[in-house]
Amino acid sequence: TPAPTQTRPGVAPDPEFVPVRRPQPSDVPAITFTPPVRPAGPGQIMMQRATQTANDVCGGTAALGQGTFWPGDIDGDGQEDIVMNWGFVECPVAGGSVAPVAGACDTSGQCRMTLFASALTGQGLGDPSFNAFHAEPERPGVSAGQIFVSTREGFCGASDIGFGCMAWLRYNGAGYAALNQTALTSSAAEYAAQTYAPTGPTQTLPGGYVQAPQMPIPNAIPPVIDAHFRQMCQGDYSGDDRAAQSSDMDGDGIADFLVNWSGITCQGGLQGRAYCGAANCRLDLFLSSRGYSSPEDLLGISADFVQDRRGRVGVLLSGTHSICADGFCDSPWYWTGSKLAQ
Repeated sequence: TPAPTQTRPGVAPDPEFVPVRRPQPSDVPAITFTPPVRPAGPGQIMMQRATQTANDVCGGTAALGQGTFWPGDIDGDGQEDIVMNWGFVECPVAGGSVAPVAGACDTSGQCRMTLFASALTGQGLGDPSFNAFHAEPERPGVSAGQIFVSTREGFCGASDIGFGCMAWLRYNGAGYAALNQTALTSSAAEYAAQTYAPTGPTQTLPGGYVQAPQMPIPNAIPPVIDAHFRQMCQGDYSGDDRAAQSSDMDGDGIADFLVNWSGITCQGGLQGRAYCGAANCRLDLFLSSRGYSSPEDLLGISADFVQDRRGRVGVLLSGTHSICADGFCDSPWYWTGSKLAQ
């Protein structure tokens, strides 16, 4: 299977990087978009099939942002297949600009995903679609032939709160079936009963900064974050609630999470506080606008969500001299839409 490269339009250059899509219009509460199904042709390459489908939807040449296509062999026939995220597709509009595909995403952050699979196309079957925060083929050597999905609906049943479930899909010869799905809290009442609010900041804040408005943290964490912890610990783990904070750092109105690995105890292939040194620990920042995937990792003794006089929310670190010597802890780190910057 060809590896993702920057020379292929729409493919994220780094498989570990989940790009940030453009914010969707707030007046589109539900996904209404249904992509067309192109007739099967002999020897079709799935990347070309997906690209042409996007062009058909746009009525012209579609702008394919990094993160549109996630390649991998998801049906086990040795050919490259594509998971397509319509949240990164933009169509040309009057005036020479572009706009998101209408109805392709909802205000919770879910978007329409389409699987372009060579096995299904070869059988003359359609291109299945579903809604998800994020979906991509598992990397070779992890769980070949599977698709990881983070979603609120479908595979694990509908949920009336913000997290839903994670699931893995596997090709069964005629389509894709869910396996190893993990549902989270299924009702608003259960969700409310499991939340708590952090107390004050973990450090003395300098002048000009206050603790950022806090958001509740559910004990049943988002599935993508749970999967990240399990991957890092190579198995089970336990967590101390006091190691987590939540605020809206990326400005989409949905909780973002800051986790200090001093409060995570690995119980799998790695044991104990596996990501802490004598004083400093790894600090993971999970952003809702990235579907909580591929967290930004920092290093320090502690960190807090803070708000400056302009109302911006950032992360302020404290650490040993070796960490903070170059101004790393002097001012907050803010999210630019694609990276952290001071």
